[in-house]
Amino acid sequence: MPLPTHIMFRKALYRQVVAARQLFYHGTATGTSNELLRRILKEGLNPNPPQRVFDKDTTQQDPTLVKWTKRDLETYGGVYFAADPAYAASMMGNAIKKFGGTGLLVAAQLETRTPTTRIDEDLLLSGDEFYLNIYLEETRNVTPSHYYILQMFLNPREIDWTAVADHYMQSKILRRWAVGHQRLQAIKPLLAVALELQAKYWLVKTITSDMANWEVEELFRTKYKGIKDPEVLRHQYRQAAEKVLQKLREVTNRQREDYRLSTSQKIRILEPVGFSGVNHIVALMVIIKTVDEPYHTKVVVTYNKGGDSAVEQVCSSLTSFIGPYMLWTTKDGKVLYDNQDPRYHYQRA
Repeated sequence: MPLPTHIMFRKALYRQVVAARQLFYHGTATGTSNELLRRILKEGLNPNPPQRVFDKDTTQQDPTLVKWTKRDLETYGGVYFAADPAYAASMMGNAIKKFGGTGLLVAAQLETRTPTTRIDEDLLLSGDEFYLNIYLEETRNVTPSHYYILQMFLNPREIDWTAVADHYMQSKILRRWAVGHQRLQAIKPLLAVALELQAKYWLVKTITSDMANWEVEELFRTKYKGIKDPEVLRHQYRQAAEKVLQKLREVTNRQREDYRLSTSQKIRILEPVGFSGVNHIVALMVIIKTVDEPYHTKVVVTYNKGGDSAVEQVCSSLTSFIGPYMLWTTKDGKVLYDNQDPRYHYQRA
């Protein structure tokens, strides 16, 4: 006898929700005096902290330090997570340099379908922030100079931004994710706007920072009628790029089998992640590098509520990341895992 419709609906909904739940990891630092660890234990992870590891570029006073055709490193906001514990752990080094202390790995159970979930911008923007260059090199077989690109902006018909967006989708999205091309058409208008603003931002930033030759600067001063403030363009571009990332998450979430495409193994959450609720922390692990043999690394599990699978997964992943010489303990000193002593296999905290 078939189940009633309302029960079948509930079961289907439950399967989708469970499928979208996944363990993710966030790598940070404890702070010089463990102040960040204490703050996380008290408040959870803040999507808008007063300081971020990758904050706004402050090298504009010295333009020679800026890689003009590479990423603008300021993060887009939110709490960043990776499904791979080793990748999350690799981010701890930057946090330690900025905040001091030792490494801290946070395991969290996340619901990837929540409206506050975004794709990590690195998945689409890393290394290709000046995408017009790539498009011109691959479609026109030219290495475009600043003068060449400025001339294109002075003659708008020279650039078909829809074609640039198509090229981007083919090389950056469709090759990576098994998403039907038709479903991505909703992204194309947003992507075309973002790519145009992206190119304008980097061109104007280069010229106004005296990184272009006098001929380009003169042409820009006398002929270019667009916005000439790079900070205005930067703000517009980042807003447009965020719309693309949001829409991509929505498009890839329309079917249940696509839920992992929205995570792509790296995501960010735009709301606080505490110790309760849909998105919640299940384990905190302080990772201490040592020089004492036979252990190269000591891992202290300072919090573990229902996160035993997370800790076991981290233990396995970190073995390949930092080597097998690890000692795992609770904050009270109970040995959970000691790969140098066969008597100690992983035990639940």
